[in-house]
Amino acid sequence: MIKLPKTVPVDGYDWKVIIEKDMMGGSFDTATKEIFVGGKYKNEIGRIFCHEVLEAILTTRGCRYQMYGSGTNDRLLFSFYHYELENIVNDLYYSLRGIIKEEI
Repeated sequence: MIKLPKTVPVDGYDWKVIIEKDMMGGSFDTATKEIFVGGKYKNEIGRIFCHEVLEAILTTRGCRYQMYGSGTNDRLLFSFYHYELENIVNDLYYSLRGIIKEEI
């Protein structure tokens, strides 16, 4: 199991990481700068955390769009150029560097 940080940097702000023990999946709130990670299935916590951090980064960078006629997350569209991908990867690295162990 992964040990999640109490906060994670996204878009220049420290976002609070909250584990919701009875929740499946995850979500985030750009207004309150909070990431919610479902803790119902322990073996999914790390994957859910990474998903929500990446989606928060894409959203704050303006790369997430709601498709017409959609009421579900399955219809979200992410769109960006390769140069934006470089910045997104940099943001993801800085968000996760506190929990990634690097060895040279």
